[in-house]
Amino acid sequence: TIASFDGQTLPPLSQMEQEHLQTRAAIPYRDPTLRDTAPTILERHQQEQQHSQRESTSSWRRRWGIK
Repeated sequence: TIASFDGQTLPPLSQMEQEHLQTRAAIPYRDPTLRDTAPTILERHQQEQQHSQRESTSSWRRRWGIK
């Protein structure tokens, strides 16, 4: 994580990083009410990943030659 008050000093994301943000791994854990239990949050995340049309992270890793 890079923290900065001035966004101008942050390096741009690489092509690999930009593409990774389009995979299922980039789907965030959500708690819209800030009251859900951990199992509920995990279940929601799993459901969202399963129903997503995004590229799987394993497919993305193969394309980039990452083990």
